[in-house]
Amino acid sequence: MQGRIINSIVFLALCGLCCSGRDLAVEKRVSVDFQDEYVITSVDTGPKHLLVTPYRMALDGQKRLYVLDLKESDVKVFDEKGHLVRVIGRLGEGPGELDAPSGIAIRGNELAVSCTAARRLTFFDVRDGSYLRMIRMAESFSDFRLDSKGNLYADVTDPRARTVKFQKYDSDLRLLKTFVTREWFPPNWFQTGDWIDVRNDDTLLYAHPLNHEYKILVFDAEGNIVDTIRKDFVPVPIFAEDRAEVEGMMKNSPKIDGFFDRIPNHYEPFYAMFTDDAGRIFVQTRIRRNPGVLSWDVFSREGEFLCSFDLAGSEPNSLLWRNNRVYSRGEDADGNPTIRVRKIIWKD
Repeated sequence: MQGRIINSIVFLALCGLCCSGRDLAVEKRVSVDFQDEYVITSVDTGPKHLLVTPYRMALDGQKRLYVLDLKESDVKVFDEKGHLVRVIGRLGEGPGELDAPSGIAIRGNELAVSCTAARRLTFFDVRDGSYLRMIRMAESFSDFRLDSKGNLYADVTDPRARTVKFQKYDSDLRLLKTFVTREWFPPNWFQTGDWIDVRNDDTLLYAHPLNHEYKILVFDAEGNIVDTIRKDFVPVPIFAEDRAEVEGMMKNSPKIDGFFDRIPNHYEPFYAMFTDDAGRIFVQTRIRRNPGVLSWDVFSREGEFLCSFDLAGSEPNSLLWRNNRVYSRGEDADGNPTIRVRKIIWKD
C-alpha cells in the first residue's frame, strides 16, 4: 500500500545547558514527539522505477519530496502522501541525463543535480520535470546548497594543495567568494567532513570540528561571520565494536600511506549539521545511548540550545529536516531500501 501509515513513536527530548557566540545561555525543557506518517518502498514506486539507492533529498514549495537515486541515476518525486509523481533524468551523458549524480538542491521552480565525476550541474523544471540547461563545473564538488538568488555554496577539496574551501558561486558557477579555507587532513576512519546549509533568509551555516571544537559559524550572504554557536562536550571514546570492525577492514584493505591508516582514541564532537525551514539547527553527535541510535542536539534560530534527543535511522547523507518532518533513508525487514517520514511535534 502506498504511503502506508504506521504507529506513532514518541521520544522525550532531554534538555540541558549550552552557550552560543552571543552568550544566549538558557535552560529549557522541551519535549519532542516523532510521529511516523508513512514509509516509501519500491512497492510504491513500481517495477519500472525501483527505489534502489536513495541518497540525498530535497523538498519543493509544494512539499513534494525529491529523492536522488544513485544507482538508477535519476530523481524520484513523491507527493505529501508518498505517491510517486514522476521520475526526472536517466543514466547518460546527454541533455537531461545524469552520470553518477551526487547532490541535489531546489530554488524556486528549478531542481539542480550535480554529477561530480562528469563535472556537470544539470537543471530541471520542478513543475513538469523537463530539462532546462547544463553548466560545466570548473571545480568538482558533490553536495551543495542554493540561496534565493540562485547563488551556489559548496565545499571544494584540493588534496594537492592540502586545502578545503567553503566557496560561493553565482548562477553561472563563477567564483564570488571564499568563506573558509582550512587545512585538508588525510582521512581517518572516524573523520567528520564539512557541513554547510542555507537558511530561507540566505544566512549560511558552516560546521567542521576543527581542533576538536563543537562550533558552528553563521555567515551573512556577503561572507561576514555574524554569530558563532558553541557547546561544551565530553569526548566520546571509540566504541569497542566500532574499533574491532575498523581493525578488520584495515587488515583487508590496500595500504595507502596516510589514508585510513589510523584509529583515533575519540570520536570528533559531532558528525553532521543541518537546518530546517524554521532556521533551527540540528547537530548529530557521537553520543550513543543505545546500539545504532545517535543523540542529536537542537538549537534555535538565535543559537539557543533547545534540547537533545535520540533518533534511530539517521544516516546523515540521506537526511532532510523540512516541513516539521524528518525524512530519512532506511530498510525494511528484507533489507530493501525505504524512505521514512516522521512528523516532529514541538512542545514547550
